[in-house]
Amino acid sequence: MADPVYRPRLPLLWRIPDAMAYMGRLLPERLSADAEAGSMSLWSFLPGPEALARAGQAHATTPERALLRRSAVASTFVAGLELARQGRLALTQETLFGAIEVHDIPDLPSANQDAGADPGESALKPSSAAAR
Repeated sequence: MADPVYRPRLPLLWRIPDAMAYMGRLLPERLSADAEAGSMSLWSFLPGPEALARAGQAHATTPERALLRRSAVASTFVAGLELARQGRLALTQETLFGAIEVHDIPDLPSANQDAGADPGESALKPSSAAAR
């Protein structure tokens, strides 16, 4: 008779591929809805209760829900960086530890574009205020 093997239950996490797919679906409608503002907070792309419920939060314990929310914040941040690297959006941060703003690439105001720099390059560079 074989000894029983302990297999811990895997935690519920909002993974980076989940965040990228979620942001990819929301990006066109969110940016077009906020076209007059020109940008929106990266945190507005955090999954809502319905998306987290599909990820399994409905049956999660309180500590699991907290872990799921924390993983959603981290994964949304990394997904934003990856989508900026791919050229699908641009991210700016005006101040150190300030809000991270998402811009549609054509709407991004950039001093680098006036100087003849590559437009995709500005999506990955920190703003001048953050460089201080």
